[in-house]
Amino acid sequence: MNKLAFYFSRPCLILLSLMFAGCATQPKLITAIRHHDVQKVELMLQKGSDPNVSDKNNYQRTPLYYAAEGGYNDLVTKLIAAGADVDQASSDGWTPLLAAARYDGDMETIQLLVDSGANLGQTNNYGWNALLLAIWSNKPNVVTVLLDYGLSPDHRNGEDQDAYDIARMQKNLVTPEMIQKYRDEYLQKQMIAETEQKLEVAENRDAELGLSLKRDKYLIAYSDALKNENYLEAVFYARLLEGLNIEMEDDFYYSWGETLLKLNKPEEAKVKLNEYLKRAGSQGEYYTQALRLILQTEK
Repeated sequence: MNKLAFYFSRPCLILLSLMFAGCATQPKLITAIRHHDVQKVELMLQKGSDPNVSDKNNYQRTPLYYAAEGGYNDLVTKLIAAGADVDQASSDGWTPLLAAARYDGDMETIQLLVDSGANLGQTNNYGWNALLLAIWSNKPNVVTVLLDYGLSPDHRNGEDQDAYDIARMQKNLVTPEMIQKYRDEYLQKQMIAETEQKLEVAENRDAELGLSLKRDKYLIAYSDALKNENYLEAVFYARLLEGLNIEMEDDFYYSWGETLLKLNKPEEAKVKLNEYLKRAGSQGEYYTQALRLILQTEK
């Protein structure tokens, strides 16, 4: 991480705040939050204290920043309910979400902020997003939550480091293997979302075509995709054919299962291969091959 980002980490900022205390006064609401004085915070909010007041001693940080930084989820909830801006950034680009990821926030803190509209992609002035900060801070549970929300592990900070680089550098509980696993899952989710969108477009485009015409069109496209070893395209047309809810040849399910295996989707492949065996029985042309492929999925 950029040295400046850590020279001004929380302990240093507290010292600086004390050194320059004569220059400005910390807002009382922020003081109460930093002491985790729930009753006092509640009373001040009831009396109209501004939940978005900024700390001039400390880079214009907000009450919600300090609540998220401390992992004070009760105060995070109260401040959001009082109208705190979940994306209000300090002068150095730190938002409550970034503070939660870097310091004492936990999974619940992250969820409270994101579910209230916090921008997952926000970065500080050094290009660090919540995922990179959580990896740096050795918080595997928070990393998992952020990845599950869809935050890309491919984002790079100002030093051209991505999630994998930070995990390799830190050598903590967030391993490079964990990041790689989630990177693959993230790309898979993207591919599924794109496929679903393509399916909807194709179904709308062909809505006026007759059923038999659609079947022939999709079968030709499916066959061509298999010949060209374009397995993603083949699965796309297989799904369109399945959506027609018409009788298909038994062999179709065998080839679909085989294709899914080539895409490293063993569980989905097993379903289609079992469908083939159910329909074709022991007399099916690909009976033995289907059993072998199913055994392959179970290894």
